[in-house]
Amino acid sequence: AAFEIRPPGTAQPRQDEGFGLQRSYQRLDGENQPCGGELAVGDRVLVTLELSAQKRARYVVVDDPLPAILEPVPSGFGGGEEPDWMWDFHEFRKDRVLFFADELPAGNYKLSYCARVRAAGAVNAPSGKVEEMYHPQRFGLTGTQTLEGK
Repeated sequence: AAFEIRPPGTAQPRQDEGFGLQRSYQRLDGENQPCGGELAVGDRVLVTLELSAQKRARYVVVDDPLPAILEPVPSGFGGGEEPDWMWDFHEFRKDRVLFFADELPAGNYKLSYCARVRAAGAVNAPSGKVEEMYHPQRFGLTGTQTLEGK
């Protein structure tokens, strides 16, 4: 599957339309603990999504496209911690990670997964999105971010 190509400088602001979604990237050390520093090819990265739902929702999907320099690592989560929100189903694709929940009570949730830096370069990380599938007017977007691998 081809990666999404976005024109340089295209920035998407964060949007909260019933859901809030924020994303962060942290380099992991050899013990799978978040640490600072620049990303380099081969590094593992903890991707954390913080989700807030203003009210109960059904059939929710979180779609987190990965920047072109990252690939998902489906074998486990960073730091050995399970996310607070236990999803009904998830998919690790080459260019994105998807999470699905049949029922989502109002509240705050944290999802995290691992990725690996597969290439050097500076790229835009496309916006992640959360949406109630049968009520698409209820959604949230992360802002775009720039990520660099050495």
